[in-house]
Amino acid sequence: QVRRQATAWGPLLFDLAAVLHSRAWDAQGARARPVILDAVSAAAPAAFTAEQVAAVTAHAERLDSPAHFDPAQVAGVAARAAREPDLAGLTLAERRQRVESIPYGQLLRDLFGDRLHVANAAESSTIWGDAGRAASNPEFGFGQLAAFERDRARLAQAVADVLRRVDVALPRALHAALRTWLGGKDDAAVATAALAADIARQLDAEAANAGLDAVRRLRACFAQRSNWLVGADEWAYDLGSSGVHHVMASGLNINMLVLDTGSGGAGARKKDVGLYAMNYGAAYVASVAVYASYTQVLQALAEADAFPGPAVVVAYLPHSDGVFGAAFSPIAALQQSKLAVDSGAWPLYRWDPTQRDAARRFQLDSEKLRRAVADFLQRDSVLAAAGRAVP
Repeated sequence: QVRRQATAWGPLLFDLAAVLHSRAWDAQGARARPVILDAVSAAAPAAFTAEQVAAVTAHAERLDSPAHFDPAQVAGVAARAAREPDLAGLTLAERRQRVESIPYGQLLRDLFGDRLHVANAAESSTIWGDAGRAASNPEFGFGQLAAFERDRARLAQAVADVLRRVDVALPRALHAALRTWLGGKDDAAVATAALAADIARQLDAEAANAGLDAVRRLRACFAQRSNWLVGADEWAYDLGSSGVHHVMASGLNINMLVLDTGSGGAGARKKDVGLYAMNYGAAYVASVAVYASYTQVLQALAEADAFPGPAVVVAYLPHSDGVFGAAFSPIAALQQSKLAVDSGAWPLYRWDPTQRDAARRFQLDSEKLRRAVADFLQRDSVLAAAGRAVP
């Protein structure tokens, strides 16, 4: 029998990491401090010096275990040169790389690869609100994503028209490729970059065919993209004017990743984005915490990408307003995430309104919370049965 179990770090790792990162090592000097070289500690940009990485790399090369990895790649030393916490002077590529270095941003890139398109990745202010709340709304990138989805709908109509017309002569291979794309244009496994490149090559060979002009103009929309908008707490204070409602009401295939940093706005009450989206009814919704259940985060992101409509993934990332500075502690974030999930303060769940079985539309993934709810329902059923037997 095969059992699926969510990947989670246990309390032993928390205690060990807390000891190794305690201030007791400061008196012995920086070189005496032990280093935990793993994906958790590596989330801090300044976690390791080049000398430490070189020493661990040399040690790892002498190991017999097949589970080798490149410590420099995990730590990101080459890609994460010393940076200032603010955004002044950063190039477009550096801003995009900074957004992708967020733990959830790295997961998006690993999951979707070249298909990933984060519309506001080049402007960190639209995620962290550096330039004020007016600059940090999802409408910054919603316009270009909506334009792409509508162009793709026009491309589908143009392809369907070409396939129906008898006056447009199509080579057999191009006809088959267009039919394949039209039948699976919303499936990432069908509408791949390879198929898009093959169709584009055949369209170039038919440059003299005027009947293909409408298709040729929209050829950039053949590949299925994974469209994402990334934001933080700023989006949760006014769901109507922030643009979150507009994204969900559009019905377009656009995904939102909302990072809950645990911070509060002055004089404002933060709304529950997940509850609001579930009440809306036509969007996929998930609540995740990467430092509590890595497997559940991957599943939620994959399901959001596959959902044929708007999707909202609310992700817990405490203290992330300092995620790019040396003060950010991934160990503290891990401990806080475990406390929030185990206590029920941050529930892990997934909501898919397209499920035919109503009982499977809402999936509660918090193990302790699920057991507590099951125990309560069981107790309630026993008491109700006893009350019916002895009124």
